[in-house]
Amino acid sequence: MRGGAAAVPEPMRKKISLKTRRPELTQAAFRDHYETRHVPLGLSFVDRFQWRRYVRNYVVDTIGEPVGFDAYTEFWIDDDADEEALARFIASPEFRPLDEDDRRFLDVGARFSCDVTETPLWHQPPGDASRQPSPIPRVKATLLLRSATGAITDGHALARRLAAPLGDAVVEARIDRALDPVAGAPFDTLLTFLLEDARPAALDLDALPTALPWSLLTVDPVETPRDLLFEPDATTRAEGHAARAPTRRNPT
Repeated sequence: MRGGAAAVPEPMRKKISLKTRRPELTQAAFRDHYETRHVPLGLSFVDRFQWRRYVRNYVVDTIGEPVGFDAYTEFWIDDDADEEALARFIASPEFRPLDEDDRRFLDVGARFSCDVTETPLWHQPPGDASRQPSPIPRVKATLLLRSATGAITDGHALARRLAAPLGDAVVEARIDRALDPVAGAPFDTLLTFLLEDARPAALDLDALPTALPWSLLTVDPVETPRDLLFEPDATTRAEGHAARAPTRRNPT
């Protein structure tokens, strides 16, 4: 495992949404619609969404319990101002074209979203001289856990036990925890690993707590370039925070 001594960034706020294709669509048709129609439509409203990162993760393979979705999407936001802007947009008539497009390629009855905190567990330090450009494609593996019973007490220790057989092939790892776990939800904890020259099946799955429901996904991530996402002017952002602060403190 690389970069174990690197400083770990603060947890980030984000949303995770599970996407299930309409039954008459192939996985290829589902992905094509998402990337060529829905994503551009969403980006046309990026000033209202105010995403800081936007990643679609298409399920390629599953080990363990089957999952009922075809992709999961990650949306990173910055603060309360982003959250408030998103809520206002979703409640407005302007959101209708996106909702209508959802119905063209998604099983909307199977939609599930939740707010999570993302905590990096370890990563390759940017200045680490030992890191060389690799011609080997990296693989993203995500372990979905349904741990509402409290089976996971130390996500960092569990991630290291899982990754131990792979050594330096594990480039990065992070944990996402649902802010408000819901009974019967598809997950409440995600452990994600970025692997180099290794298969997800080589993780030590025997390290998982007994009777803990889990699914290990190999996913193909597609990330929207940062320059297409919302990036406010620093002065405007500070002024916006100052204007909103009294309203949050004194709602009357």
